[in-house]
Amino acid sequence: MKTEEGNKLIDEFMGITPEESKGFIRHVAPNSESKPIIIEILGYNVSWDRLMPVVEEIERSGANVVIEHGECEITTWKRGFSMTGMFEVKIDAVWHIAIEYIEWYNKNIKE
Repeated sequence: MKTEEGNKLIDEFMGITPEESKGFIRHVAPNSESKPIIIEILGYNVSWDRLMPVVEEIERSGANVVIEHGECEITTWKRGFSMTGMFEVKIDAVWHIAIEYIEWYNKNIKE
């Protein structure tokens, strides 16, 4: 999957909607006061600050996430998903396996 498509998929999983603004795509996240918060554009594939909340959301969905060196494993034994990815760069492994999990989650769990 292309990086832009993957990041959009993660946005949807996290409940963040894209908004066109002056030729730039800004991401708008709802907050408790129902006012949008504009999030700085930086891809999940290059920012641990953006990617780790995704990992936490995956864990809240019932999956186990293990990150070690250049490897990431996500499993949900009760639901039948298990995938491991190995890359030279750790964030690449986490991003790619998170995408695989989100695609599986959207097809099998999300209503």
